[in-house]
Amino acid sequence: MMKMLKSGGAALLAVADLPVLSSAGARAVMDAAIAKATANGWGSSIALVDNAGKLLAFHRTDGAPMGTIDTAIGKATTAIMFKAPTAMISQMGSQSAAMATIPGMVAVPGGYPIMRDGHVIGAIGVSGGMAGEDDIIAKAGMDAIPGGAAAGK
Repeated sequence: MMKMLKSGGAALLAVADLPVLSSAGARAVMDAAIAKATANGWGSSIALVDNAGKLLAFHRTDGAPMGTIDTAIGKATTAIMFKAPTAMISQMGSQSAAMATIPGMVAVPGGYPIMRDGHVIGAIGVSGGMAGEDDIIAKAGMDAIPGGAAAGK
């Protein structure tokens, strides 16, 4: 819902009410992603960020290498920066050398923006698995949000 202000007879957009990923929602996403990684025996780091790319939740399952920590967070923040799955960003990056100069960008599969009512409310980043495993874990997490969806899922 948009709040309007009047200025000299003209209406100005002042504030927009946007959906957010709540603490309970972040916990549901994280619990589902952890369950998928654990059930398959995949050592993974899982990061959730809010719509500004700031960390909401993080978990490293048993067996996940230390190097996966920053990569998972980077995948989540990259998905927020571009409002697109990191696998798609990877394809765009192969066509534009300039994308490689963006600080903090991690353009490899495993990161997804989380959408609600057409708005990005957060993102998940997963690192540690073989090709495709990170995506499977991330999608399991996103499926835990009723009415939510991944962009490009």
